[in-house]
Amino acid sequence: ARRTTRNARDLYRIDETVPVPANITLHGAGRATHLYTTRLDGQGGFITAGNRIRFTQFRLQGPSTVRMVQNMAKGIHVTDGFTGCRIDHVELSGFGYFAIGVTKNAEATVEYVYDHHNTQNGYGYGVMVVTGGQVLVTDSELEQNRHAIASNSAGTSYKCLHSYIHGDDETYQV
Repeated sequence: ARRTTRNARDLYRIDETVPVPANITLHGAGRATHLYTTRLDGQGGFITAGNRIRFTQFRLQGPSTVRMVQNMAKGIHVTDGFTGCRIDHVELSGFGYFAIGVTKNAEATVEYVYDHHNTQNGYGYGVMVVTGGQVLVTDSELEQNRHAIASNSAGTSYKCLHSYIHGDDETYQV
């Protein structure tokens, strides 16, 4: 990641997908820590490479909040059966494919997250849960995503508790 400082904020540009190993906490300084990617091709976020990973106290911004821009960016991808992942006190926006993806029998808890403006046509998931993924979303706000939370297939599940979901997809109000 490249680091620059502007207006007392730390800005980090992530040009490639960053694998996060087991037992690691990525802990920012709240909104002052701003991570972002300009990549529209699916590179530039984080992917789990082990169990018990925590993402906390930062903003993660994708390349575009504009619906008609071809944007396949991914924010945080919990995958490959890894468990114990926690995403809390994070703001995510601008990811065309998904802001948070839980796939391939992985498990995650999402709490106190502001997940918004992920709007790519055909995708635009605030939280995507597929292929056996399991996720608990609690005490979060999901706003202006094409789909706030979406899942598919047997064995895949999510629970959403005490969260505020609003302003999804301008065409298909849910």
